[in-house]
Amino acid sequence: MDLTNKKIFIFLQRNWGRKIGYPIAKKFANEGASLGALTFQKDYHQTYLESDLKFDWLMSHDDIINNPKLFLKDDEISIKEICENLKLNLYGHMYNHLESM
Repeated sequence: MDLTNKKIFIFLQRNWGRKIGYPIAKKFANEGASLGALTFQKDYHQTYLESDLKFDWLMSHDDIINNPKLFLKDDEISIKEICENLKLNLYGHMYNHLESM
């Protein structure tokens, strides 16, 4: 299978990421794909950074949650705008949920 010029994004979540996701990502990379990944456990994130598999984009969910402003930079975007841009009819439901918290 030739994946040259294909971009693949994978969630490397905890044990699934280590046992299943990472081997799949390696196979995709060997087939020529560009890889991006979001990790969901800090310990594993460091392992992926040090691995022989090179990701074009690799980010830790923990880092994003702990410092969202770093990743958003100066963007001022609301949940409503995100839902509208993605054509999702979730804004009302999410807004009501967030307001009740």
